[in-house]
Amino acid sequence: MGEGASRAAQSAKQSEQAAKEEDQKRTTAEKTLADTSAALAQARKETSFLKSLGDSLLANQKDFQEQLKVVRAESAAKGETIKDLQEQVRDLMVYIEAGRAIAGGSDVSEIRDATILPMPEEKAETSKKTRKKKK
Repeated sequence: MGEGASRAAQSAKQSEQAAKEEDQKRTTAEKTLADTSAALAQARKETSFLKSLGDSLLANQKDFQEQLKVVRAESAAKGETIKDLQEQVRDLMVYIEAGRAIAGGSDVSEIRDATILPMPEEKAETSKKTRKKKK
């Protein structure tokens, strides 16, 4: 029986060692599972944050586009106002020059029979500048 007992002890020892190895594998697997679960939770959190950030950026972009439309409309209106004021200044200059010519002693009858022609617009000058730039 000595040999049977020794085999049984050896078999028990092997079973115990196999149980320890399996326990270590289980512990390693549980640790890996916990690490993976934590990484997954962090990835989901980051994904949620990035999605909300993207949504916020899209909303801001739409707001800025609307603001840009308003600013462009205001700029166009101011451009029209400037053009109108420039025409008024040109008309006033014509009126002042005509007043100076009359005050300068011109023959009144000559002025009465005269024809007033409009001054050429400044667009002719800008088209010349445009032509030079295109060349």
